[in-house]
Amino acid sequence: MQIDLNQKANKPPVRAAKPVAKKEVKRKAVAMFTFTDHAKIDNWDRALPPQAKCIATTITKYGIQYGKPCSKDDVKQAMEKLNAAETAKRTDGKKWTKQDPYHIFAYYMKPLVDNKLLVSSK
Repeated sequence: MQIDLNQKANKPPVRAAKPVAKKEVKRKAVAMFTFTDHAKIDNWDRALPPQAKCIATTITKYGIQYGKPCSKDDVKQAMEKLNAAETAKRTDGKKWTKQDPYHIFAYYMKPLVDNKLLVSSK
């Protein structure tokens, strides 16, 4: 099959795409967390896994205060300190968690909210 070069040269030029209008980048709302004192809640530990119980009872030792809103970064720092402390307590040489400590918090966030130990707002 032969291509006619004259036919190819007679095609109209292809138009360039229109410039794209710039859009403003919307920033995600910063999540705020408020922890509730577990001593003030009846039956707070029903069906909570051990790591979630540990978070609920000891997170205040690492910079979080009950009843005061804290940011995601504050919770990340507190969870890293909590992980280091819980790993140091263990005598079997295993880590408290192999994952990023904040992921453990995020995983147990729903049970903590359901038991009224945590209030999450955006």
